[in-house]
Parts: sequence; structure tokens; C-alpha cells
Amino acid sequence: MTKSHSHWNKNTEQNINFWNALSHRMRSKDTNMDSNHLLEDVAKLAPYHKDMRILDIGCGAGRYAIHLSPLVREVVAQDIAPKMIEAAKEDSKGLENIHFMVGDFMDPKFSPENLGTFDVAIAPMTPAISDIPSLERMIALGRVCGLSKHTRRKYPHMEYLCDHFGAIHKESSASFKLIFDHLWSLGIKPFLTHHREIWEREYDPETLTEETFLRLKQEVDLVDEDKAFIRSYYEDQAEDGKVMDWSDVTISVLTWENLQ
Repeated sequence: MTKSHSHWNKNTEQNINFWNALSHRMRSKDTNMDSNHLLEDVAKLAPYHKDMRILDIGCGAGRYAIHLSPLVREVVAQDIAPKMIEAAKEDSKGLENIHFMVGDFMDPKFSPENLGTFDVAIAPMTPAISDIPSLERMIALGRVCGLSKHTRRKYPHMEYLCDHFGAIHKESSASFKLIFDHLWSLGIKPFLTHHREIWEREYDPETLTEETFLRLKQEVDLVDEDKAFIRSYYEDQAEDGKVMDWSDVTISVLTWENLQ
């Protein structure tokens, strides 16, 4: 294993590979969206209606877009990972008012000049909005905006493996603070809520090995013997052939109305 000192880049092949690998377990049919903190907070500023255009940034496998489709006129949904968009299109068959687009959010095709503007722009649990340029683009696109990130996360398996390989166990608190501070500097007063959740899911060791390997490869250079170490670790944690992967998460939600 060779440590990489380059900064994480959301355009890297490793990042796309990681999100592609997750597409099978982020499907709309596997998620209950009836009580969603981000959508509820956005609705307080912009109640959903049939004339509304919504932009879904970092849409993943389309859970938010599919949920919102019957409530609004149009949803444009962007993601960097092609397999995420493939899954989203498959799950949204028959919903003709959703337009899925593949590419980096900072690509010119996602500019206001190309897409126009939206009543609402959301960025749910995505690294697509993590710096000032991406935030400025989101502001330019949406009259009302909302984003969510996990700002605290206790994640025992990943914490152990990050420590072993010299990787940083990442939270989104730094980018979240940067976003809040920049909005405040613009004279925008965002609404802020926090929500604690426990995430639990059983995996077979091989699936968890592959996802962990791809996640860590975004930050450090790993080789086959490193994957073997990860596999051995998860096999040791398994009971009846399954690993319980859990994390204690604080999700923070920012919503705001942009100045005219």
C-alpha cells in the first residue's frame, strides 16, 4: 500500500467507480421517503406544486427525483456515476417528467445558461456541493435551496480500516461549515436542523470488502494484498456469513431562499 498525497478529486476514476459500486443498494424501491428531513425543511420555504421545476444534484439512483416526480412539473437530476443514472432510469420508467443527466456538476452543461433556473435545487448527502464554486452554481440555479450532509459519524468498521491504511475518516462537517459561512457572508440566513440516525445493514463480507476497497482507493493507493486484509477483517467480523455494518450519524440540513 502506497499513500497518496494528492487531494481528493470528485472527478477521479476511483470516485466514479466507488459510486457505481453502490448503485445496486441505493435504489428508490428500497427507501422510505415519506418522512425525509431535507424534503420537509425545503417544503417550509417552497411548498411543492404542479408548476414547480426541481434540480436534484448528486441524485444517485434517483430516490428523491422519483419521490418528487408526482408532485411537480419537472425534475432534472444529475449524478457523476453512470451506473447510478442507469439504476435511476430503470426505477423511474413511466415517469416522463424526470430528466436524468450524467456528469460532474461543475461541467458547463449544468450551468444556468444551459439548464435555466429552478424553483428548488436540492443536494442530498452528496459531495457534489463541497466548495465555494459548486455552492455558487447551486445558488445561481435555485430560488430555494436545500442540502444535507452527515456532520458527525461513528462508523467502527471504517474507522478501524482508515486507521490501518493511514486514510482520513471523512466527515462532511468542514465543508458544511464552509457552506454555512459563505451563505452568511452573502447576507443569506439559512435554516439549520440536525437529526440523529442509526444506520444498520447486513452485508456479505465480499460485497463489503469491494465497497470498502473502492472507498479507500479514493484517498490511498491500495493493492491486492490490501484488499485481502480487508476481506480477512470482515470475515472475522461475520456471523452466519453476514457482517452487521452500522453507523451512528448526525445529519445536518441547510435550507435557504436566495436573495433576489
